[in-house]
Amino acid sequence: MKMMNSRTVQILRPFMLVLLAAATGRLTIHADVISEDFNNGTLPPTLEAPVPGAVFVNGGVSFDFSPTRTYLRTVQSDFYNRNFVAEVTVTVSELTYFGMGQGIPNPGFFDEPAAPTINLRMHSSNVAGGRVEEGANVGDFKSPLNTFGNPGSGTHRLRLTWNAAARTAVFEVHQNYAGGPFVATFTSPAVNGADNGFTDSNTRIFFGSGVGASFFDDLKVTFSDILQQGALPQIQAVQNALGPIFNSTENKPDQNKLSEAAKALVKATDLASWNDPNHPTARKGDEVFAKTEEAAQKFEELQKHNHTPGLAGQLQPLIEQLVGAARLVATTAIADLTAQNPNSRDLPKAQEELVEGDADAAQGDDDHAIEEYKDSWKKANKG
Repeated sequence: MKMMNSRTVQILRPFMLVLLAAATGRLTIHADVISEDFNNGTLPPTLEAPVPGAVFVNGGVSFDFSPTRTYLRTVQSDFYNRNFVAEVTVTVSELTYFGMGQGIPNPGFFDEPAAPTINLRMHSSNVAGGRVEEGANVGDFKSPLNTFGNPGSGTHRLRLTWNAAARTAVFEVHQNYAGGPFVATFTSPAVNGADNGFTDSNTRIFFGSGVGASFFDDLKVTFSDILQQGALPQIQAVQNALGPIFNSTENKPDQNKLSEAAKALVKATDLASWNDPNHPTARKGDEVFAKTEEAAQKFEELQKHNHTPGLAGQLQPLIEQLVGAARLVATTAIADLTAQNPNSRDLPKAQEELVEGDADAAQGDDDHAIEEYKDSWKKANKG
């Protein structure tokens, strides 16, 4: 019998846990959510103001910029070791900040966010050409600010996605946001957060403003366990959810369609097709995406034509979870390429395919979104 080295054991351990959970029927996605619309006009219990300056007005929050840059931050401070997606809507006025870290001003550097931090810095159109930048520990001169777009003045939705395993952050901006699904207009390269000085006690989500007092609304942070957030476990969770749905469906054609989706998911979750929960193998990756897309198509067909009351509503979150899993595979590949070869000519191509997938997903064109995420993954792997 061939002995496994320690590296092999480390790779296989997540799969063993997934298999055990799947076999016992206990694999679930435990998502925690912080969601604030600021309609109460007071500081919500999930947030704190490390220095005075937040002003709650008109169903949102602004700042009186005393000191010159002021921030709100989450009370919770354990984001470093967990995957999460954080979003907030902002109407930009001169300077806007959004990121992860201590969320306090650095008085030694113009009250910029104090280290450790990874943050976005956005300008209105009359300042610095309306550019949006990202950087890590900029106030401590660890790294320069990197421009990744020019959204300028207006109301925009900001997104921060943190990959706890890779220790990378990606910022996205939905320009001129008017509600509805998030569709990235600008996407930053992945920012390395592995050596910033982050710990469980100093990683909070924060946002704030400088002179001009930008207006913020609708903060949402969603995060979950690292293992459960992986693309493979997400697909497996959909697979597990089909059993109860099938058992509650008495119509034979509906059952047949669900069975077809289940068969596709069996192939999508074949462990021989995965290196780890976020990395399909190069040889089997196409099939993983194809079978995930096939399952989503079966669900969509059932949504349009079924004979089971309530079935369409039960299937929608499963479709969204499959789309999210496909996107996670693509963004992980992009983060890998950014870390390994940030100057690769394939990197902007992979990011472009990701944006197209997001646009399809926003329009409810889920199978095409998965197809675009596959193309993004392939281009990132090519680089």
